[in-house]
Amino acid sequence: MKKFFLALFVAFLGSMSLQAQIVYEDFEGATSNLPWAAPGNGYNGVIANPDMSGINTSAKVGSYTKEQGVGYSLFWAIDLAPLDISEYNQFKLKVWCSTATPVLLKFESTTGQNVEKNVTMPAAGQWVDLDFDMSAGANLTNLTRIIIFFDPGNDPSNNTYYFDDLVATKAQRIIEDWESPSGNTWISLNGTYDGPLANPDATGINTTATVGSFPTTQLPITTLPLAPCQQHLTCRFTTNSTSASGRLPLRRCSSKLKAVGNRWKK
Repeated sequence: MKKFFLALFVAFLGSMSLQAQIVYEDFEGATSNLPWAAPGNGYNGVIANPDMSGINTSAKVGSYTKEQGVGYSLFWAIDLAPLDISEYNQFKLKVWCSTATPVLLKFESTTGQNVEKNVTMPAAGQWVDLDFDMSAGANLTNLTRIIIFFDPGNDPSNNTYYFDDLVATKAQRIIEDWESPSGNTWISLNGTYDGPLANPDATGINTTATVGSFPTTQLPITTLPLAPCQQHLTCRFTTNSTSASGRLPLRRCSSKLKAVGNRWKK
């Protein structure tokens, strides 16, 4: 039996083992943290989560119905204290809709500063986590509006969207994803590292095309162009087979490899 894995290595300053985040909105307590409103009548307020499953089992979420005939109908939170996205500029937003559409997140000022990112929902009829890289606005200091466009530019659309958990984290450094040459040299302690191959189960949280592979009873190691651990290094692995937990020597760093059984899991 073989073990397939995707490793995302997260390196950051400090001695913290978990990456901090800023929660802008989570609708906990049946109220919103931000003053959401819509120029039209599309914002439905805080409602009971219509699908407490998958990645979002929280009780309350926000709801918005796109205004038909207005391709760029929007809702926003304005007159905010200036957003500081100099470091915490990687945003996530959970979204549910019966149709998978693009979603555009935009921050702007009243003086013309703005940064935006448009991503497409990977699936319909379930909660999905969308990632917005807003680092292009890291130097902007007067962003006082958060604006969300669902299905921007599509005039006939009048879908209802549910959204939750707008959070920001610092940028991650991905050392290996097996999608392109990384310069890392992977070997196995007690055998032969099989190298990159097609993802045998491109579902769930890992739909990438390529993953690494090594025999179940062995542990992989790699030589990486890293300085000795002046920075804390956290390694997260996904596997789709069952085996004992182990430790990966990574120069002077160590990281935990956990088996989770027949599915991809971080």
